[in-house]
Amino acid sequence: MDILENLKNYLPSSEKYMSSMHKEHILGKDFKNISESLSSGTFTNLGVLLKLKYFFLKYLQKKIWGEEIFNTKYFKHYKDLCKIQNRLVDFDIIKHAFILKILDEKNLLRGKICSIGDGKANFVSGCLVLSKNTTLYSVNLPQALMQDYLIIKKFHILDDSFIKVVNNEKDLSLKNIRLFLIPAQNKFFLKKSGINLFTNIVSFQEIPKSETKLYFDIIKNNKSFFYCCNQTAKKMYDGTVIKYNEYPWGDGKKIFEEDCSFYKKYCSLKPPFIHKKKGKIIHSLIKYD
Repeated sequence: MDILENLKNYLPSSEKYMSSMHKEHILGKDFKNISESLSSGTFTNLGVLLKLKYFFLKYLQKKIWGEEIFNTKYFKHYKDLCKIQNRLVDFDIIKHAFILKILDEKNLLRGKICSIGDGKANFVSGCLVLSKNTTLYSVNLPQALMQDYLIIKKFHILDDSFIKVVNNEKDLSLKNIRLFLIPAQNKFFLKKSGINLFTNIVSFQEIPKSETKLYFDIIKNNKSFFYCCNQTAKKMYDGTVIKYNEYPWGDGKKIFEEDCSFYKKYCSLKPPFIHKKKGKIIHSLIKYD
């Protein structure tokens, strides 16, 4: 079955897995448009005027984050990818360069890696290029998975023959697949899958608490490493407040937990150009046994 058609089958039942914020930003939106936000990051096309203004943005970016990250292989990969995609190198790109650097230095970009709530295929595209010996699992709402897939296909990041939508547990045993796309409805198939690393990047802060608990159960079941980067507290449109310290962490071994230094500021073309991020972001690395 065609990948898009397969994912489309999961659209009718997806609303029950959404917070009030997701319902506002996803339902009724054109998720086949790769520039549509879907509350999952930005994909800004570079017009002629924005290309000229980007020279100023690059200056601001280096003022905020220094020179080092821009000289790494992680950033250079994303820079090359943005060039192919005619896409603005913005904070959503830069933060992934920081995160991949952290994970690679911990020797975690290997084996089976699962991204919970990737956006614009940012995390998986970085892993696909940087780690040839990995198998990637991307679990998300079907609308976001469709958008990710359209980006992957349009820019030839990975051939369809290496991509599989997971409809049942047996699909996960298929060989020669580099990227499994897992609708949120089917996340339970990930139990006992031998996944080495799970990641969640500014996603748990926007999904229902009941869903977060189920994802933690899956992470613990796999005895995995877990990298989590989320806001300390975020209020949904229905008044629900989702708090980092209320996630069901359990008794995993905490390798680090600290304020996320690269998430404190961002830049734009609007004065004063360099802005403070609203809310406090924490990131952690946990190992479950």
